Amino acid sequence: MINGDISFTKRWKLVGTTNIDIKSIKIINTRLELTRDMHCWGLSFMWVPTGLNRYFQFRIFATSSMLSGLEQKFTKPPLFF
Repeated sequence: MINGDISFTKRWKLVGTTNIDIKSIKIINTRLELTRDMHCWGLSFMWVPTGLNRYFQFRIFATSSMLSGLEQKFTKPPLFF
């Protein structure tokens, strides 16, 4: 597994994780997530481009603990559903 994150600015962040099969030297699964902190709200775009569970998710959510359940998601499910 290889993972890491890059903060472009104080509010933009890119996180990535890749799983590699060492015997066959193949990428098994990759996950990328781009987030934006907008003080009271947050944006998140998660994308899994490889593997059996390919999908993406776009999410807008409240960062306040009082409004923690307030969120809206748009998801494209994995291909086998």
